[in-house]
Amino acid sequence: MTKTKKKKISTKPSNLKELSEPEALQTHRIAINELDAQLVHLLTERFKRAAKISEIKQSEGIPIRQKKREVEIITRAVSLCPIEEVRKDIKNVFGEILKSSRRLQELTLKRNWLIPLTTEVSKRGTRSSQKKK
Repeated sequence: MTKTKKKKISTKPSNLKELSEPEALQTHRIAINELDAQLVHLLTERFKRAAKISEIKQSEGIPIRQKKREVEIITRAVSLCPIEEVRKDIKNVFGEILKSSRRLQELTLKRNWLIPLTTEVSKRGTRSSQKKK
């Protein structure tokens, strides 16, 4: 039996024109999977910070929801988007992120629970908790 080498599919846009449609589709899906893993990591980091902020808000007597700050966050995110047709989607996504952040902040205070800042999310989506040295 002869072993055949699998062709490595490049995610560079210039190479996509040369690929057949299924290969191009596969290439984009691989790239999206990688982006999704990065998004999960970034969102986890954001949620950990939001949970920590809830403790500070509680000690300072600041309410969880601060509409002015939420407007600033959404406005900034929308302004960073270079594609006008996508800006409404960015606004909606950040609205959901802020909604989840508020929920986690409330949960943190209600249950005296905090997401450890040392919890990491791997690219495969599994969690591990490591102490910082």
